[in-house]
Amino acid sequence: MAEGDSEAGLIAANPSEGRPYQRGSRRGGGGGGRGSSVLVAVALVAALVAVAGGGYFLVTQHEELRTTKSTLEQASRRIAALEERLRLTDESLSASEEGTNEQISFWESEIRKLWDVSNKRNKSWIEDNQAALANLDKNLAAALADMDTVKSAVSRHDTAISRQQDIADRLTAIDLQMNRLVANNRDLVDKANVAAGLATRVEQRVAKNEEAVAAIDRWRASTNSRILNLESGRRSPSPQPASPDINL
Repeated sequence: MAEGDSEAGLIAANPSEGRPYQRGSRRGGGGGGRGSSVLVAVALVAALVAVAGGGYFLVTQHEELRTTKSTLEQASRRIAALEERLRLTDESLSASEEGTNEQISFWESEIRKLWDVSNKRNKSWIEDNQAALANLDKNLAAALADMDTVKSAVSRHDTAISRQQDIADRLTAIDLQMNRLVANNRDLVDKANVAAGLATRVEQRVAKNEEAVAAIDRWRASTNSRILNLESGRRSPSPQPASPDINL
Protein backbone atom coordinates (compact mmCIF):
# COMPACT_ATOMS: atom_id res chain seq x y z
CA MET A 1 0.00 0.00 0.00
CA ALA A 2 3.00 2.35 0.47
CA GLU A 3 3.85 2.49 -3.25
CA GLY A 4 0.21 2.88 -4.19
CA ASP A 5 -0.13 5.89 -1.85
CA SER A 6 3.03 7.44 -3.32
CA GLU A 7 1.69 7.15 -6.84
CA ALA A 8 -1.61 8.71 -5.76
CA GLY A 9 0.22 11.72 -4.28
CA LEU A 10 2.02 12.38 -7.61
CA ILE A 11 -1.13 12.36 -9.72
CA ALA A 12 -2.19 15.92 -8.72
CA ALA A 13 1.08 17.36 -10.04
CA ASN A 14 1.18 15.41 -13.34
CA PRO A 15 -2.14 13.65 -14.08
CA SER A 16 -0.94 12.48 -17.55
CA GLU A 17 1.80 10.14 -16.18
CA GLY A 18 1.89 7.07 -13.92
CA ARG A 19 -0.01 3.83 -13.70
CA PRO A 20 -3.68 3.42 -12.82
CA TYR A 21 -4.17 4.27 -9.20
CA GLN A 22 -6.51 3.20 -6.46
CA ARG A 23 -9.92 4.80 -5.99
CA GLY A 24 -9.26 6.14 -2.49
CA SER A 25 -5.88 7.70 -3.40
CA ARG A 26 -7.37 9.36 -6.46
CA ARG A 27 -9.85 11.27 -4.35
CA GLY A 28 -7.17 12.58 -2.01
CA GLY A 29 -4.67 13.82 -4.66
CA GLY A 30 -7.04 15.42 -7.18
CA GLY A 31 -8.57 18.06 -4.87
CA GLY A 32 -5.85 20.64 -5.50
CA GLY A 33 -6.10 20.20 -9.28
CA ARG A 34 -9.87 20.67 -9.26
CA GLY A 35 -9.60 23.77 -7.06
CA SER A 36 -7.01 25.24 -9.43
CA SER A 37 -9.21 24.49 -12.44
CA VAL A 38 -12.19 26.21 -10.79
CA LEU A 39 -10.17 29.37 -10.08
CA VAL A 40 -8.84 29.45 -13.64
CA ALA A 41 -12.37 29.00 -14.98
CA VAL A 42 -13.68 31.81 -12.75
CA ALA A 43 -10.89 34.11 -13.96
CA LEU A 44 -11.65 33.29 -17.61
CA VAL A 45 -15.39 33.87 -17.11
CA ALA A 46 -14.71 37.23 -15.43
CA ALA A 47 -12.40 38.24 -18.29
CA LEU A 48 -14.97 37.19 -20.91
CA VAL A 49 -17.73 39.14 -19.12
CA ALA A 50 -15.51 42.23 -18.99
CA VAL A 51 -14.62 41.92 -22.70
CA ALA A 52 -18.29 41.44 -23.62
CA GLY A 53 -19.26 44.50 -21.57
CA GLY A 54 -16.54 46.56 -23.24
CA GLY A 55 -17.67 45.38 -26.68
CA TYR A 56 -21.27 46.32 -25.93
CA PHE A 57 -20.17 49.72 -24.71
CA LEU A 58 -18.10 50.32 -27.87
CA VAL A 59 -21.05 49.32 -30.09
CA THR A 60 -23.33 51.70 -28.16
CA GLN A 61 -20.79 54.50 -28.54
CA HIS A 62 -20.53 53.82 -32.27
CA GLU A 63 -24.33 54.03 -32.68
CA GLU A 64 -24.47 57.32 -30.77
CA LEU A 65 -21.70 58.76 -32.97
CA ARG A 66 -23.59 57.69 -36.08
CA THR A 67 -26.74 59.37 -34.75
CA THR A 68 -24.81 62.56 -34.02
CA LYS A 69 -23.28 62.54 -37.50
CA SER A 70 -26.73 62.14 -39.07
CA THR A 71 -28.02 65.08 -37.02
CA LEU A 72 -25.13 67.25 -38.21
CA GLU A 73 -25.79 66.29 -41.82
CA GLN A 74 -29.46 67.26 -41.44
CA ALA A 75 -28.43 70.60 -39.90
CA SER A 76 -26.04 71.18 -42.82
CA ARG A 77 -28.80 70.56 -45.34
CA ARG A 78 -31.11 72.96 -43.50
CA ILE A 79 -28.42 75.61 -43.40
CA ALA A 80 -27.83 75.20 -47.13
CA ALA A 81 -31.58 75.63 -47.74
CA LEU A 82 -31.58 78.77 -45.59
CA GLU A 83 -28.66 80.19 -47.54
CA GLU A 84 -30.54 79.58 -50.78
CA ARG A 85 -33.62 81.36 -49.41
CA LEU A 86 -31.48 84.28 -48.30
CA ARG A 87 -29.98 84.51 -51.77
CA LEU A 88 -33.44 84.62 -53.38
CA THR A 89 -34.65 87.19 -50.85
CA ASP A 90 -31.60 89.35 -51.51
CA GLU A 91 -32.34 89.33 -55.23
CA SER A 92 -36.00 90.31 -54.66
CA LEU A 93 -35.32 93.29 -52.41
CA SER A 94 -34.77 96.71 -53.95
CA ALA A 95 -31.87 99.07 -53.31
CA SER A 96 -34.04 101.22 -50.99
CA GLU A 97 -34.30 98.37 -48.45
CA GLU A 98 -30.89 99.05 -46.96
CA GLY A 99 -31.95 98.18 -43.43
CA THR A 100 -33.36 94.83 -44.52
CA ASN A 101 -30.23 94.02 -46.52
CA GLU A 102 -28.08 94.74 -43.48
CA GLN A 103 -30.14 92.30 -41.42
CA ILE A 104 -29.89 89.63 -44.11
CA SER A 105 -26.11 90.08 -44.30
CA PHE A 106 -25.94 89.72 -40.53
CA TRP A 107 -27.91 86.46 -40.63
CA GLU A 108 -25.79 85.10 -43.47
CA SER A 109 -22.70 85.80 -41.37
CA GLU A 110 -24.25 84.00 -38.38
CA ILE A 111 -25.18 81.01 -40.57
CA ARG A 112 -21.60 80.74 -41.81
CA LYS A 113 -20.40 80.79 -38.20
CA LEU A 114 -22.80 77.99 -37.31
CA TRP A 115 -21.65 76.00 -40.33
CA ASP A 116 -18.01 76.32 -39.32
CA VAL A 117 -18.79 75.36 -35.71
CA SER A 118 -20.80 72.26 -36.73
CA ASN A 119 -17.91 70.95 -38.87
CA LYS A 120 -15.08 71.67 -36.41
CA ARG A 121 -16.67 71.01 -33.03
CA ASN A 122 -14.70 68.93 -30.54
CA LYS A 123 -13.78 68.97 -26.92
CA SER A 124 -11.48 72.00 -27.17
CA TRP A 125 -14.24 73.90 -29.00
CA ILE A 126 -16.59 73.23 -26.11
CA GLU A 127 -14.04 74.47 -23.58
CA ASP A 128 -12.82 77.52 -25.53
CA ASN A 129 -16.02 78.82 -27.16
CA GLN A 130 -18.63 78.98 -24.39
CA ALA A 131 -18.40 82.75 -24.52
CA ALA A 132 -18.99 82.67 -28.30
CA LEU A 133 -22.18 80.66 -27.82
CA ALA A 134 -23.40 83.16 -25.23
CA ASN A 135 -22.71 86.03 -27.65
CA LEU A 136 -24.57 84.15 -30.37
CA ASP A 137 -27.64 83.90 -28.12
CA LYS A 138 -27.47 87.65 -27.48
CA ASN A 139 -27.14 88.39 -31.19
CA LEU A 140 -30.14 86.22 -32.01
CA ALA A 141 -32.21 87.96 -29.32
CA ALA A 142 -31.14 91.34 -30.70
CA ALA A 143 -32.08 90.25 -34.23
CA LEU A 144 -35.56 89.28 -33.07
CA ALA A 145 -35.93 92.62 -31.27
CA ASP A 146 -34.89 94.50 -34.42
CA MET A 147 -37.58 92.79 -36.48
CA ASP A 148 -40.23 95.23 -35.25
CA THR A 149 -38.10 98.17 -36.41
CA VAL A 150 -37.54 96.53 -39.80
CA LYS A 151 -41.29 95.93 -40.25
CA SER A 152 -42.11 99.59 -39.53
CA ALA A 153 -39.38 100.81 -41.91
CA VAL A 154 -40.33 98.57 -44.85
CA SER A 155 -44.05 97.99 -44.37
CA ARG A 156 -44.65 97.57 -48.12
CA HIS A 157 -42.44 94.49 -48.10
CA ASP A 158 -44.51 92.33 -45.74
CA THR A 159 -43.72 89.15 -47.63
CA ALA A 160 -39.98 89.65 -47.42
CA ILE A 161 -40.16 90.50 -43.73
CA SER A 162 -42.22 87.37 -43.07
CA ARG A 163 -39.52 85.31 -44.71
CA GLN A 164 -36.91 87.00 -42.56
CA GLN A 165 -38.89 86.15 -39.43
CA ASP A 166 -38.99 82.53 -40.51
CA ILE A 167 -35.21 82.61 -40.97
CA ALA A 168 -34.75 84.05 -37.47
CA ASP A 169 -36.94 81.30 -35.99
CA ARG A 170 -34.96 78.66 -37.83
CA LEU A 171 -31.73 80.16 -36.52
CA THR A 172 -33.11 79.90 -33.00
CA ALA A 173 -33.97 76.24 -33.60
CA ILE A 174 -30.45 75.64 -34.95
CA ASP A 175 -28.99 77.25 -31.85
CA LEU A 176 -31.04 74.93 -29.62
CA GLN A 177 -29.92 71.98 -31.70
CA MET A 178 -26.28 73.01 -31.32
CA ASN A 179 -26.74 73.14 -27.54
CA ARG A 180 -28.08 69.58 -27.63
CA LEU A 181 -25.07 68.49 -29.69
CA VAL A 182 -22.73 70.07 -27.14
CA ALA A 183 -24.48 68.17 -24.34
CA ASN A 184 -24.23 64.91 -26.30
CA ASN A 185 -20.51 65.46 -26.83
CA ARG A 186 -19.99 65.97 -23.10
CA ASP A 187 -21.89 62.75 -22.42
CA LEU A 188 -19.62 60.87 -24.87
CA VAL A 189 -16.52 62.20 -23.10
CA ASP A 190 -17.90 61.08 -19.71
CA LYS A 191 -18.68 57.61 -21.06
CA ALA A 192 -15.18 57.31 -22.53
CA ASN A 193 -13.69 58.14 -19.11
CA VAL A 194 -15.91 55.50 -17.45
CA ALA A 195 -14.77 52.91 -20.03
CA ALA A 196 -11.10 53.68 -19.31
CA GLY A 197 -11.66 53.18 -15.57
CA LEU A 198 -13.49 49.91 -16.17
CA ALA A 199 -10.62 48.57 -18.31
CA THR A 200 -8.12 49.43 -15.57
CA ARG A 201 -10.15 47.61 -12.92
CA VAL A 202 -10.48 44.53 -15.15
CA GLU A 203 -6.69 44.43 -15.70
CA GLN A 204 -6.11 44.66 -11.95
CA ARG A 205 -8.54 41.81 -11.25
CA VAL A 206 -6.92 39.60 -13.90
CA ALA A 207 -3.47 40.25 -12.39
CA LYS A 208 -4.75 39.29 -8.92
CA ASN A 209 -6.30 36.09 -10.28
CA GLU A 210 -3.03 35.17 -12.00
CA GLU A 211 -1.16 35.68 -8.73
CA ALA A 212 -3.68 33.48 -6.89
CA VAL A 213 -3.31 30.70 -9.49
CA ALA A 214 0.50 30.88 -9.22
CA ALA A 215 0.27 30.64 -5.42
CA ILE A 216 -1.98 27.58 -5.67
CA ASP A 217 0.45 25.94 -8.10
CA ARG A 218 3.33 26.56 -5.67
CA TRP A 219 1.28 25.14 -2.79
CA ARG A 220 0.40 22.05 -4.82
CA ALA A 221 4.07 21.44 -5.76
CA SER A 222 5.10 21.88 -2.11
CA THR A 223 2.39 19.46 -0.97
CA ASN A 224 3.46 16.84 -3.50
CA SER A 225 7.08 17.20 -2.38
CA ARG A 226 6.06 16.73 1.24
CA ILE A 227 3.99 13.66 0.36
CA LEU A 228 7.00 12.16 -1.44
CA ASN A 229 9.22 12.88 1.55
CA LEU A 230 6.71 11.27 3.91
CA GLU A 231 6.41 8.21 1.68
CA SER A 232 10.20 7.94 1.47
CA GLY A 233 10.41 8.08 5.27
CA ARG A 234 7.81 5.38 5.63
CA ARG A 235 9.61 3.03 3.25
CA SER A 236 13.18 3.54 4.55
CA PRO A 237 12.97 1.78 8.02
CA SER A 238 11.69 -1.57 6.83
CA PRO A 239 10.70 -2.20 3.22
CA GLN A 240 7.24 -3.63 2.83
CA PRO A 241 5.93 -5.67 -0.06
CA ALA A 242 4.32 -3.62 -2.78
CA SER A 243 0.55 -3.79 -2.89
CA PRO A 244 -0.97 -5.26 -6.01
CA ASP A 245 -2.16 -2.87 -8.71
CA ILE A 246 -5.87 -2.51 -9.01
CA ASN A 247 -7.14 -1.58 -12.46
CA LEU A 248 -10.39 0.37 -12.30
